Amino acid sequence: MTDSHPYDQPWAIVKDLRAQIHDLRAAFQAEQQQRAAEVTELRNEVAVLKDALNKEKHERQVQCHNLTNDLTVTNSGWQKAVDELKVQHRQQIGQLNQMLQDEVRDRKAAESLRETREASIKADIQTNKETIQTEIGHHKQEHNRTKDEHATRINALIHDLGVIVEYLQKIGGSYDIMKGAVLRSSNKVIGNPSGDKSSLNGYQN
Repeated sequence: MTDSHPYDQPWAIVKDLRAQIHDLRAAFQAEQQQRAAEVTELRNEVAVLKDALNKEKHERQVQCHNLTNDLTVTNSGWQKAVDELKVQHRQQIGQLNQMLQDEVRDRKAAESLRETREASIKADIQTNKETIQTEIGHHKQEHNRTKDEHATRINALIHDLGVIVEYLQKIGGSYDIMKGAVLRSSNKVIGNPSGDKSSLNGYQN
């Protein structure tokens, strides 16, 4: 049985530590290589993504530019259509307003003419009414006067006939007794040489 060296155990520990350090270095190098490969792969992926992003960005920019142009053209067309519609609307409103004013003016003129005609007709009716009433009054007065005159003449004739009858009864047919009698119907005196003719003319009148 050999005696152990006092440094054998520390040396074993050192060797074990060296082996662990070597393994750690190898693992670290492998890890570095793996990380480097992963970084390279990530860089490649980032580069591919950047290219894709730039391409997508360019396509989006082109699409946005085209869309902007389309919107600008569409907006210009719509704006033009809206402006034309506004102008047409203003013209139509102006025409309607003018037509309305013309209609109001025509109606006012027609109403004024109608009122003038009605006033003229009323004035004519009133004048005709007054004229008719005046003529009726005159006719009534003339009728009453004629009636009174006829009544007076009839009464006078009745009186004269009574006088004649009375004289005839008294004289028994003698006409000379009636001379000097006044006839009311003609206001003539019996026995006047022109009495017969005047009385006849007065009676005919």
